[in-house]
Amino acid sequence: MAVNQQHIAEKLNVSVATVSRSLKNDLSISAQTRAMVLDMARQMGYRNFNTAPQAQTAKSLGSEMLPICALIQSDAHPGMADYEKSVIPGVLSGMSNAVSKYKSSLIVHYVPLKDRDRANEPDVLPRIVREGQCSGIVLIHNYPDAVVKKIARKYHCVSIIYNYHIPNMDIAANNHLEAINIIFEKMFNCGHREIGFLGEHKADSCNLARCSAYVESILKHDLPLRPDYIFDTSMEGFSASLISRVVEKINRGLSAIICSTDDNAYKLIRALKEKGINAPEQLSISGMDCDPIPPGMPPLTSVKIPCFELGTAAVELIHNRLEHPSTPARQIILNSPIVDRGSILPHFHVNQA
Repeated sequence: MAVNQQHIAEKLNVSVATVSRSLKNDLSISAQTRAMVLDMARQMGYRNFNTAPQAQTAKSLGSEMLPICALIQSDAHPGMADYEKSVIPGVLSGMSNAVSKYKSSLIVHYVPLKDRDRANEPDVLPRIVREGQCSGIVLIHNYPDAVVKKIARKYHCVSIIYNYHIPNMDIAANNHLEAINIIFEKMFNCGHREIGFLGEHKADSCNLARCSAYVESILKHDLPLRPDYIFDTSMEGFSASLISRVVEKINRGLSAIICSTDDNAYKLIRALKEKGINAPEQLSISGMDCDPIPPGMPPLTSVKIPCFELGTAAVELIHNRLEHPSTPARQIILNSPIVDRGSILPHFHVNQA
């Protein structure tokens, strides 16, 4: 059965009128409600988003902008489920709130995962983009470099979090370096000296930046850089071989580990538990992204992504690019607060577990 606005309204316990106006990006509806409706519509498979420009679509940049298009993968892989819940609604809320400043509107377009590798092609992009009736595109999720290059050649483009190293492409991201440094410092101050890192280093610029920040923290604290303490899940995932190597290092002194995402941290906790090792009691552990805590899992010290602020920054970057098209690419780097949930324990406690 096709999903309609009545179904979305019932799911959210709001009126059909609220759903309809939110899908049209009516600025009389709060940014939070608009983001909530857009996200629920995506989850339920609703596809009839209104992509027509609203009244505020003057091409003069004095105080008005054409709509901005947010490009989102509509069915990302299962490992992104918590990211979808925790990050995307906040980013959309920040964008929706920011576009009202310029009397503009936000168009949300969902790209099926099967079309991710051709997201630049006309039949994948929304009509408003193909006809040049938008101010720019904000990329949410990671896309292939070649696809992004083609999009950036034609349109003003901003990436959320991911760095594609494309000239004149602006980025709004959280401060991976500061976040990893703070977590590392906390582990160091708790007496840990054998600290490892686990992540998908080859997956994308975000994971690579977090791994690089870990290496910097090691050198900053005058600790030996041990390649065998860096576990890469991008090639083999959480294979029996990788888990065996982690267990071996724990038995030889590894007492703490930083994971590039909460999802990776919880996968590691589950795998170690099957081997008789409990985290954080026997291995202090932290993650990134501050995802919801899965049932049966311990609270995880993590880094909260400043989602609303990233959405706001993306709109500001589009506006700046329209006013100053020839300026060098800009990056807005936002600090990310650490959420201490008690998964980094003193070293002596870990040794006694």
